[in-house]
Amino acid sequence: MPPALVRPYVSALANSQKLPAEHPFGASATTRSTSLPYHPRHLDPSPTAVTPALRARTVVRLHRKRRHPALTWAVMTLTLASTGLALMTGDGAATSPPDGGPVTAAQASRLQIAVIPAPALSGLAPAPPAAEPITQAATAPAGGAVIGPAGLCLDARASAVQLHRCTGSTTQLWTAPADGTLRTAGRCLQPAAYRLILVRCTGGPAQRWDATRGTLVARSLRQCLTGRGGEAYLAACTGGASQRWRLP
Repeated sequence: MPPALVRPYVSALANSQKLPAEHPFGASATTRSTSLPYHPRHLDPSPTAVTPALRARTVVRLHRKRRHPALTWAVMTLTLASTGLALMTGDGAATSPPDGGPVTAAQASRLQIAVIPAPALSGLAPAPPAAEPITQAATAPAGGAVIGPAGLCLDARASAVQLHRCTGSTTQLWTAPADGTLRTAGRCLQPAAYRLILVRCTGGPAQRWDATRGTLVARSLRQCLTGRGGEAYLAACTGGASQRWRLP
C-alpha cells in the first residue's frame, strides 16, 4: 500500500521525471529529488545569465536605495541652515542701529517692540527728582539806633559809649545779631569798670547781652545797662525807667 501523499504533484514528479545519470548534478541530484519535495520552479538548476542590462538595472536600484538617505540628510541640513540664517537676519535687523536710510514698516514694528515701557505702565512709581539744597545768602541783621531813657540814643564816639541826642549818624547805628552781642562799626560793646567800651569782637561771655522785658542785662555780671543824663553804665537791675531800652 503506497504511503499517503500530502502533495500529489510532488510524488508524480518524483516518479516520472527522474534526472538521468549524466545530469550535471549526478546521483546526488537524483537522491535529492526523491528525498526532498521540490516545486517545479526548482527543477531548472541553470543560473540566470547576467546581462549588461540586468547589471545596469541592479546598479541603478542600489544607487536609488542609497541615495534616499543622503537626499534626506541634505534636505534636513539645508532646512536647518535656512532657519538659522533667517534667525540671524531677524536678530541683526532688530538690534542693528539705523544707518540713516528710510525706515520700513517692518523695521518700525521691531523698533516699537524694543521700546522700554514707562514706569507708570510697569507698576513702578517714578522716582521724585532730587531735592536741590536751598541756598540763601546770609543776611546781616538790620541796624538801627538803641534808644534809651529820655529818648536818647546810645552813641559810640572813639572808645567811649555815651547817650546823645538821636541824629541817625553812623556812630548811633547798632546791630543785635543772634549771638547776643551789640555791634557798631565792626566792634562789640563790652562793660569795664562801671563804664562801657568798644573792643574787638571775640564772642566771649563779657560781650553777651540778654534782652529781658525791655532791659539789657550783661550776662557776665548780671547787671543792667543804665542811662542817666548823658552817661551809660551798669547798675543793679531794678526795672526802672532808666533801664528801659529799645533795640533795633
